This record gives sequence, structure tokens and C-alpha cells, in this order.
Amino acid sequence: MKRNIIIILLIIIPFILSGESLNLTHIDTALYSVNDQIALYFSLLDDQGKPISDLDHSLIKLSETDLLRDQTYTIDQFEIFQTDKMMKSGNFIFLVDNSLSMYWLVLPEYKKSEFQGLLKGISSAGERNFVKKFYQLKKDTYIPIAYITEQNKIKIAEIIKKHHNIKIKNRMELVSEALQLFIRSMPDNLDAKGLVSFNEETFFHTNYTQKHNDILDGLTQINMPDENTGWTELYQALSDSNHSLADKGGRKFLILLSDGYQRSNDPVDKTPLLEDAIKTALDNNIVIFTIGLGNDVDLGLLKSLAAQTGGYHFNGFNKDSLEQAYQYISNIIFSEYKLVYKGNNLLSENRKIYLEYKNLTSERTFLISSIYGKPLHPFAYLLLLFILVSLIFLMIICLITRKKVTQTGFIGLDSNTRVLMDSDTVYLDKEDKSIATTRVIKKNDTYILEGDKTRVNNNEISGTRILNPGDVITTKEGTKLIFTGAFDLSTTKAIDNTQSKKTNKTTKKTTPKPKNSKDPKNLPKKKK
Repeated sequence: MKRNIIIILLIIIPFILSGESLNLTHIDTALYSVNDQIALYFSLLDDQGKPISDLDHSLIKLSETDLLRDQTYTIDQFEIFQTDKMMKSGNFIFLVDNSLSMYWLVLPEYKKSEFQGLLKGISSAGERNFVKKFYQLKKDTYIPIAYITEQNKIKIAEIIKKHHNIKIKNRMELVSEALQLFIRSMPDNLDAKGLVSFNEETFFHTNYTQKHNDILDGLTQINMPDENTGWTELYQALSDSNHSLADKGGRKFLILLSDGYQRSNDPVDKTPLLEDAIKTALDNNIVIFTIGLGNDVDLGLLKSLAAQTGGYHFNGFNKDSLEQAYQYISNIIFSEYKLVYKGNNLLSENRKIYLEYKNLTSERTFLISSIYGKPLHPFAYLLLLFILVSLIFLMIICLITRKKVTQTGFIGLDSNTRVLMDSDTVYLDKEDKSIATTRVIKKNDTYILEGDKTRVNNNEISGTRILNPGDVITTKEGTKLIFTGAFDLSTTKAIDNTQSKKTNKTTKKTTPKPKNSKDPKNLPKKKK
């Protein structure tokens, strides 16, 4: 029995002790519509949080699932590359909590021997005991107890400064120092970086820039808010930042530094903003890393944000832990693996990718940009050509129609009854109502339209309507005319349809006058 237990433990213990982690962080489908390619980025870390560089490609297993059909396809052919600091990693936003809580003091942790030396250097027994009661020993480290009031923190800081001349820093000071180290460690002129802070509002201190100094200068713009603006609109800031990253190409990272609490002066529920931020991150492959500042943080929210988006959560109790968090993030981002494969032409655009290495697995859902799940090529060029031809066709139709309408007009107006006519139809005077359907009557300087089923500017009139320059008249027969605003009624004559056609025919056969001659006698004689 004991032997069996030992054998089982020998099998299980290696897996329990193994701290290796596999995390699929980003899916890039930008080239899918061109050549079917999908690029995956994933991190592989050992139990110390360091990147594993000797990846055995033969142990990688990959599969893609069509979520609509619930069908899974194994992917056998793919290529793997390892990123490095000389490769452009993408776009970053450093989202910094700048609420009043960020200016609370952070009491440092001390090794056992360091803490004993700290107490020994405090000459007053009362002050020594006061400091001691707010620390507890865990393993070999003295750490501050939870929920120390800010007033007591200030008093402890004053005692330590008095006896050791050591300044206790607040959260924002520690964040600024650690953030400067992280930015300087990034490859310059390769990655686009943005700095955003928030309290009651969201502030974008820099545009996306490749210059470290722009971000460092932006840090100097973050100032302590007053009591009226020092709230924590975390959900709004997350939503704003993710929407800013959504349209960027390549990999996208958001590094959040906050205690994770939403403190609003507005009674309206802001949960939909958090849901929008998470949805935006998932839809646009935005990886969120969260760093909890201080001992009192919303651990559940910070861990959830990171886990859902392919990132990690870190604790930032002091300057050392913040620097370690940044170093950990740097290791992940700049030492990730890139896997490229050809996606299956499934009908569904909603897919899930499964990545497996040894006993580790990671998966992510993503949305493909295509037509019915298939790549746009070879349809891409045909689609563009179709759109171009359609636009040209519409332009030609518009020009023809415009020309036709413009050339149509008030062909003739009877000076007595003011009857409107066009080239195809003669509308008689009002005594013959069975034929006359549209009339224009001039009264003083006003032209009044009367018509049966006549439309002006595509609106059917009822009774009469005063015409204005530019009005488009459509008669019952479908003839379109444009009212120009004025015409000479005295010279117009009513002509019938047959006479109109003969006149047009005769005009076509008339020989034009020779140049520089106005005398009809100079016209050439017709040949018999």
C-alpha cells in the first residue's frame, strides 16, 4: 500500500511543483484577408517567471474550432518565431490611477534583521512600540498589517524620518520611479507608447509616441487632485483607453496601475462601462496587465481583467515589487513566441484557438474579418473593381439624367391661356380638361402651377402651387421640367404635337449659313 502511494506521489509531485505557464496573449488576423495567415503570440515561462527559450516545436499542438458549427480542426503545419527587443512589439498604454488614494503612504517591508535594526535606532520606547504594533512577521519578513489608517501611517513615517532620516513615499512616487525604469528598458523608436491617468476624468497626457522622453515628460504632468476631483472612475478610464487602442495595428497592451476600486461621485451604475471595456479588449486582442498598488486592493477585479484578456496580475507593495512586476511584464512581452498558420476557410467568423505544450494549455476566442469566414482573396480585387465600375456607372447615369432634365424646359406657353407644353405633348387650354393636365398661370410676377397628378420636387401637389426658381416639375406623363424663374409669355404660341414634330424635322434639314455671312441670298442652293 505504501509503495503504491509513493509511486502515485512520484507521478503527481512533478506536475504539482511545475510552475511553468503557457499563455496565449494575442491573435493577429490582419493578413487573413490577403493570404489566409493568422499569427498567434504566446508566452512560455518557467517556475521562476523567466521565459523558456528552448521550445520544443514538436510538442506544440494546435487546433481551431468553428463555434457556429461546433467543429474542431487540427492544424498540423505552422511556423514559430521568437520575438526579441529588436522586433516591434506593438502599442502600449500605461494607465495610471491618479485618485487621492494614490497619494497614501506605502509602508515598506523589512527583512527580520532590518526591522530589528530599525527598532533599535528609535530611541523612544513609546515610538518604538507604536511602530512595532503595526507590523507582523511572516516567514523572515516584517510586513505592515492590513487596514492601517492614513493618520497612523503618517505618524509612523514621521517617527522613521526623525530617527533614521528615511522618507516614506506614497504610491504615486513609487509608481513614477518604477515606470521610468520600465520605459527606459523598452526598445526606443520601435514601440508606440501612450500615457493616460484618471481620477474623476480620463486624461491622455501623450499621443502614441516612440520617444521615451515624451512619456517621461508626461509623468511630470500628473498632479495630485483636490477632494472634489479625486474620485476613481476606473471603469470609464478602462473603456476610454481600450477604445483608443482598438484601431491600432499589431499587438496591443494596456498596463493598469491601480488599487482596482471604482469610487464614483455619480450614483449611476458604471458596471456597463466595465463590461464594454472587457468586450473591447476581447474583440480587439488587447492584453491587460494589472498591478495592484498597496495592501488594500480589489484583487478579484484585477485578476479577472488580466485573466480574461491573456495578461497577468502582479502585486506592487513597494518599489522593489513594482520593479519586479515591470521586469516580469518585460520578459513576457519581449520574449514571446510568434506562431503563424493558415486558417481554415470555415463558414463561421467566430472561432476559438487551442494551444497545447506538454501538459500546459491555453485558449482564446476571436473574430475573423472576412466574408462568410473565407478570405477576401481572390474576391478582394474583384470586389474593388465591382465597386469602382458601379460608381462610374452611377456618375454617368447622374450626368445623363441631369443633362436631360436641364435641356427639357418650358417649350411653349400659350399667351392667352398660359398652357404649359413640352416637346412631346401639347396641353390645350383649360376648356378641354380631358387633355390639359398641367398649366402655369402668370399673375403679376408670380407663376402658379395647376395640375392633375403633377409633382413638384417629387411631392404631389393638391390644387395649385406657387413656383419658385429651381423647382423640378414632373407631369402626369412623366415629363420633367425645371422652372427657371422667368420666361417671355408674349412670344409663345400653342402648337400641336404633329406640328412640333414637323418643325423639328424641317430644322434638321435646313442648311446652316456660311461663316461670315448673314445674307440669306448667300445660302447654297440645294441640288436637284
